Amino acid sequence: MKLKGITIFEQHAEKAVLALFIVVAGTLFTMQFLNATTVEVAGEEYPPEQLGEVIRERAQAASGRLEGEFNPSEAPPAVAPADSIDVAFDVAGLEIPIWGERIAPDDPTGDDLPIERTGDLIYVIAEPQAPARPTAYAEGGTVDPFVPILYPEAADLLPDEQPMDTFFISAQTTWDAAAFFEALSAVPQDETLSPLPPTWYRDKTQLVDVIVEREERGADGAWGNRITLDPLPGREGVRAMLNDETMTPARLPEVLEAEAQRRASIRRPDMFPMISGPIWMSPVAYAREHGLIDVAANDQGDDGLNEACSTLRRQALGLQGEIERLERRLDQLRNPNRDASDDTRAPGRGRVGMIDGWPEIPENWLAQRTTGPRDDGDSDADREQRARERRERQIAALEQRIQRERDRLAAICEQLGDDCDIDCDELLGLNDGEDADDEPAFVDPAVDQPLLPLAQTEGEIALWAHDLSVRPDREYRYRFSVVVVNPLYGQARQLADAQRSLADDIVIRSEPGAWSDSVRSLPETYVRVVQASDANRPAPGSTSRRRPASARLDVYRFYYGYWRSSQVDLNTGDQLLAEIELPELPLFDVEENDQGQPALSNAGEQETVDDMLEVESELVMAGVFESSNRRTTDVLFALLDGRTRLASQLDDALWDLIQRSQLAAENAQVSAPGATRQEPGGGRTPGGRSPSPGRDTTPGPSAPGRGRTPTAPTGPVTIPDRPN
Repeated sequence: MKLKGITIFEQHAEKAVLALFIVVAGTLFTMQFLNATTVEVAGEEYPPEQLGEVIRERAQAASGRLEGEFNPSEAPPAVAPADSIDVAFDVAGLEIPIWGERIAPDDPTGDDLPIERTGDLIYVIAEPQAPARPTAYAEGGTVDPFVPILYPEAADLLPDEQPMDTFFISAQTTWDAAAFFEALSAVPQDETLSPLPPTWYRDKTQLVDVIVEREERGADGAWGNRITLDPLPGREGVRAMLNDETMTPARLPEVLEAEAQRRASIRRPDMFPMISGPIWMSPVAYAREHGLIDVAANDQGDDGLNEACSTLRRQALGLQGEIERLERRLDQLRNPNRDASDDTRAPGRGRVGMIDGWPEIPENWLAQRTTGPRDDGDSDADREQRARERRERQIAALEQRIQRERDRLAAICEQLGDDCDIDCDELLGLNDGEDADDEPAFVDPAVDQPLLPLAQTEGEIALWAHDLSVRPDREYRYRFSVVVVNPLYGQARQLADAQRSLADDIVIRSEPGAWSDSVRSLPETYVRVVQASDANRPAPGSTSRRRPASARLDVYRFYYGYWRSSQVDLNTGDQLLAEIELPELPLFDVEENDQGQPALSNAGEQETVDDMLEVESELVMAGVFESSNRRTTDVLFALLDGRTRLASQLDDALWDLIQRSQLAAENAQVSAPGATRQEPGGGRTPGGRSPSPGRDTTPGPSAPGRGRTPTAPTGPVTIPDRPN
């Protein structure tokens, strides 16, 4: 049957496709056997079965070239980075937005080359604000004799011989790091300004230096002689790196690495370790410990009070703190045999308790112990009797002062209630039902403040510094500035012409903060009137001679970390000279070992200081008269240069410090050289050992002596000025 409508091609199409497939398959099958299969390797053909061996041989050859000597002629030609960038931009069809002359090989920074810029962004600039007004205090102590060996530059700040008694002033301030970083990241309101890119400051802008300036008050009462304090040796920070004239942006990572390692020395350097004397405290902790009014009021806001009420409030808080401190001292005097470890205090307060792990130290190294009676004719009973009499006088004086302070506080509280509607009991925490002794001790927050990068810091940073270059009995004041890394440093090519000069300096220094209140350094000698009588005129017609004015004086000298005293009797015309009896105080035999480190020599017996300290001054007693308020009798002294000074029976700030010092000396803990002492408010001192458990049994004033023929003076003397 004939198919209608179907062509012959359509009838045999499948047969044609099958025939074509058979022909192609046959051809491929035939070529597989007629032509050999090869693989090209480095331009050469190899059969598959030889590939393994060829690759192995070539790998061995390449390894030999890597391990053999380098032939520069075999190196490929170098392509300049600038040429590569040019080619890349040309290929991409882009225009280079910022470009200048290419940097020469001998000038990797390109600082001296002309720069062409098409950008016109103006960035907002944030400068660090000034630090707060500092708090400062004066103190003294006996520096560890290891220090001059550890830090040879410290020898210029310390005495040439032991004991290395040193006066110093410590100052403390705060700086708001969080506010500075907030200003760095602020988006300006002015649309013509752009915010700084975060990569310019987030990890780069750090606090790299703290500048402390000092002024001294002259004899005319004017401030002058301004200097910038150098960092203590061994706590230098990175100031030398910042002042290096060869500094370039390429070296900035070195500065930042050094800052991270020395951050404690930059912000809150440790005081030199002391082997005798009061434990160092931060200035804020010292101010709170001693009842300073302005500091005590910082925790109590004065919002909403007028100036008069605010002043009364601060006075009440300060008096309450002073009364509590005096009561603690009175309790210690009434209980002289109480273990010093019972007076353990939290960091930031004062003395700390005994530390475990005392080193093995010979008995005669206990720096504050008198080991036996001296061959001066006085028995132990005589010494104990004088010590008891001295303690009784101190107790009576303290009781009188506490009562005076309570009377002042009661008057202020009455005025607060009448004029300011303030409940004084509530203000002073007297209605909380708790004993004041159970209240937690104040701890300076700066003690445990973490040393974080600025970008991670919240709030204010505490900063402090130490001045060991003070002269005795001089008046000083201090102010702080901070130095931070300039966020524009190294970004000159990213700045418009108007701001390019701002990228020249590696750092930015803040304006200086306010000056601290004046603080007077400690004197070497202090004089206080015990009793005095004016010249006695003979009765009319009497043949007796006129008796000269006379005075009994307590003479105090700072020696081996504490104030030590004696008593003298003077008549008009006598020079003030005294001898102070000392406990057995050691002179350590310090040497430098083979490793260049300080060490104690064990050869021979331990030497000690002389048992008597001679005090010589240039003061000559000129007369005795009643004070203007008729409450006390003053003694007038004339100096060899014509000046005059007064000694009084009235209390002053230095007298308080001397009383505290003598009280502390009776239970003092003294370190052996190189020992570690906990330092409330300031970290730890270098070294790895604990303090030796010495006690100071410094006796009270010796028997009254007599003035002697004037001799050359050996040091300045402070007599408290008469109150107005």
